Amino acid sequence: MMRVVVIDDHEQFAEVVQATVGREPDFESIGHATNVADGLDLIEAFEPDLVAVNVHLGPGDGIAPIAQITERHPNVRVVVLAALANMPMMQRAAAANARGFHPKDAGPARLLWVLRNTGHEGFTMHPEVLHRVVTGGPLIPKQGGSTASPKVTSRESLGVGVIGVSQQVRWGRWGD
Repeated sequence: MMRVVVIDDHEQFAEVVQATVGREPDFESIGHATNVADGLDLIEAFEPDLVAVNVHLGPGDGIAPIAQITERHPNVRVVVLAALANMPMMQRAAAANARGFHPKDAGPARLLWVLRNTGHEGFTMHPEVLHRVVTGGPLIPKQGGSTASPKVTSRESLGVGVIGVSQQVRWGRWGD
């Protein structure tokens, strides 16, 4: 069972993430904090497997403490949550030792996919989210009930290379 802490100053969003995670048999939501200091206290107290942290925390920055979290707790994997996703933000997150990235508007199924597939190495994004970030387009809707992820284009491969993690992006399908 993966134990998850959420650090996000948007109370309603944090509650939605906790509820989403809490309904899954392979996850346990062990709490949320609205600021970095309280989040660090939760991490110290409960040693979660995963921390989902918002990129913006009120007047603070959610990316800055990631290196400190992963240095003090090497078994904790951090997934960055962001209202707006862009390459510079993803570069900062990857450089800080985040292991995953998820835009807040990409939906709960994609969030669960990222949480399940984020490892101790690499940088994980749902393939459809990566497609949107690289192309600047919308998420690709599922058609005909298919859960298949889009094929990676040369432009997407270049975009992943730009953030320096091309060999370590985890590709898959929903539910894998």
